[in-house]
Amino acid sequence: MKLMLFVSLICLSLSAEETNHEITKNESTHSKKEKYFSPFDDEHNESVNDKTTAKSSSFQINNNTKGRIKDKGKLYYKGSHIKWCADAKMNLNIGETSPLCVELDECCDCNDCIDCCAESCCECDPKPRLEAYCYEDPCNCSSYEYPLICGHMFIEGEFLYWKPKVPILWGTVSENLGKTQPDLNGVFSNRKDGIVDMQGHAGYRIEVGFYLPPNAWTTSIRYTQFFSKGNDFLTEEGDSTNFALAIPYESLAPASSLGPEEASANQRIRLKLLDWILQKSIFWCNRFNLNPFFGLRYGWIYNDLRILVSGANTITGVLGFNEIDLNNHYRAFGLITGLKMNWLLGYGFEIFGNFTLSGLWGKYDLRNKQSGLRANTAGIVPFTLTSHNKLYTGKPIFEFLFGLNWGRRFYCSRLYLGFKAGYEVSIYPSQIHLTRTSTTAVGDPVDQTIHGLTLASSLHF
Repeated sequence: MKLMLFVSLICLSLSAEETNHEITKNESTHSKKEKYFSPFDDEHNESVNDKTTAKSSSFQINNNTKGRIKDKGKLYYKGSHIKWCADAKMNLNIGETSPLCVELDECCDCNDCIDCCAESCCECDPKPRLEAYCYEDPCNCSSYEYPLICGHMFIEGEFLYWKPKVPILWGTVSENLGKTQPDLNGVFSNRKDGIVDMQGHAGYRIEVGFYLPPNAWTTSIRYTQFFSKGNDFLTEEGDSTNFALAIPYESLAPASSLGPEEASANQRIRLKLLDWILQKSIFWCNRFNLNPFFGLRYGWIYNDLRILVSGANTITGVLGFNEIDLNNHYRAFGLITGLKMNWLLGYGFEIFGNFTLSGLWGKYDLRNKQSGLRANTAGIVPFTLTSHNKLYTGKPIFEFLFGLNWGRRFYCSRLYLGFKAGYEVSIYPSQIHLTRTSTTAVGDPVDQTIHGLTLASSLHF
């Protein structure tokens, strides 16, 4: 009841003195929406005689209405309506009326404020720190990439489920067409290629960043790690007359009188990327957020292929084998740049698309090691062959990511929790180089592609 009387008395008093009290508005600076202004800001209220926010501050709205604020806080009003928004006490003397004290324990809605960087969530600065297009609705001037006007740091963790595609032709099986066409006896065709089908596997990416003093700038360190493997198998099906198995990277057959009969391949890929990024957030028309960035990248990109070949000597019947280890290890350092784009849909949802380009320069460590037991007419002969090459070259990496974001601010816009789901494609042109021990030459390069799902969560504070 006292609260209703308090509000009514204020409205009557302000209406009576409306001609003596006016709030100056600057339409060129502010949007059409009315804002609450602090009575301690002389730019909007010349009748305020105390601009400080000390623990005890006096103020006067008109000749009959005055009071004192205890504790920190600010008073906001538009027209004849007053809004007090802080954990504080206020005493008002209206004419001959006895003092009326009101305690407000709830935190105000910071969406009424343009800048919530003060010590308490409701001591908002009416002069925004962002650009003029944020005046209409400051809450729209935030995104998953830059959600807090006055944040300090952020942490983002990503779960990756990716599947690599590395089409290395490690072996072939050809069929003798003479089986069905006698006039083509000895002509092998209908080739079946041996290419390892890499499995989908889990990985992770973690990023730790900081808000920089210039508005809308952030810097971060990001680490990505991924591992995957796969296997394949080829055979002559026990018929060496009508089928021929060939291994391009083999120097010695497992048997002297006959080529390989069976072969299996195991391939694995290991990827580690360490990035330092400097990013700028730009808002456009309250609906779009562009985030150009650049930085440095160091990468470890390892591909390993192991081929096990077996075959028997037709004269002695002794089984021989050959194990081939192919290593393609690339370590490189270079630059990274790109653009992150967000379309703000409302209610915290955003459609995003990211493009990243990095150029690396580094060293390939290429090795072909073959070891085994070769079956010949004299028995079993062990052997080892090794070829080791180093190659210095530059390589580009193209990365594309698109999907959907959702996030929400908490604790009076001082915390932000966001979630992201998307599909990512990474292209590594001419990434794979393999050597043969017989010539020690580097073979034709092979492209590497990695694609799959990305799920992420980020916390800004």
